[in-house]
Amino acid sequence: MQSFALFAVKYTRIVGRDRDMESHMKPIDHWMNDPSARAAAASFGDGSAIVETAIAIQQIPAPTFDEARRSAEVAERMRALGLADVRIDTVGNVYGRRPGHTGGPRLLIAAHLDTVFPAGTDLAIRYEGARIYGPGLGDNSMGVAALLHLAYALGQADVANAGDIWFVGNVGEEGLGDLRGMRAAVDTLGDRIGAAIALEGCEPGRIIHAGRRCGSWGSTNSSGSMMCGAARSSTSRSASASPTSRKS
Repeated sequence: MQSFALFAVKYTRIVGRDRDMESHMKPIDHWMNDPSARAAAASFGDGSAIVETAIAIQQIPAPTFDEARRSAEVAERMRALGLADVRIDTVGNVYGRRPGHTGGPRLLIAAHLDTVFPAGTDLAIRYEGARIYGPGLGDNSMGVAALLHLAYALGQADVANAGDIWFVGNVGEEGLGDLRGMRAAVDTLGDRIGAAIALEGCEPGRIIHAGRRCGSWGSTNSSGSMMCGAARSSTSRSASASPTSRKS
């Protein structure tokens, strides 16, 4: 979990209700000087490789309740990255595990696979200067690409994460999906997870830190509570990506 924080510090500003953010930032100090963590952070470069992956993901239609093709693609990419225990569950979530070294608290990092765009939507990409436009590119192909590239970066630099890190591509986040994928992930991994981070691609230069208890939109239950402790940001649906600005 601490190793991921270095990447957050490099590219983000912190937004949240916690008045004493300095206490939360202190564990990062160690990683700022750790050669492997610094090498992992540097591997992101200008973000162009992440954008390339995001476009490849965006070209696979994934309306809510019809994410199977995208799930299969993400699972194949996770296997190629060497993640352990890669599988697709009964609702369509994709799981991959980076083993920990000391059995410390486990971390769930998730990015939702589905989009608000219905089947048959023209997914053509449009380039305007340094910006790239396309349906679902920001929400949430960039998030999925970031998930995969984070797994790659940690592996390439051999960052010594203490506890297991579970990388999850979750289905059913949008609208009537009602967070069904995240609910299933929490039900599956709940007793093995100490913290969760949700990656949203529309504004990757921002972390929202919150701790309220919630479930689906407008409801409260235990299975959804971890989602609200996640770092999450979102803006427009049909978004653009710029390798130079790291915005989507």
